[in-house]
Amino acid sequence: SYEKYYTNKSYNNTSLDFEKKVYNNQITTRYELNTGWLTDAESDRLAFNLLPSNCAYLHNLVKDELKPIVITNQETEFKKFINGKKLNRYKITVDNSQTTQNI
Repeated sequence: SYEKYYTNKSYNNTSLDFEKKVYNNQITTRYELNTGWLTDAESDRLAFNLLPSNCAYLHNLVKDELKPIVITNQETEFKKFINGKKLNRYKITVDNSQTTQNI
């Protein structure tokens, strides 16, 4: 997401300046993570360890770098079979916890 912050300048009829001036641009990177179908045991571990965490990281395996993230949303889809088995799938939305700012 890209957000601009404005400030108002006083009116001046003798210049070509605009009344509103951008004083900060904030760029936030958002990722949507999808798990595959998980068993109940796998789903319990994910829900217990990751979802309530306030200290999570996204690991880029290609560049071998860690990014601190904040979990902003989580959706769960359930599938139940006739034989009694259940599977869960998660869609987790995360933002970089440190935003990039251009001043």
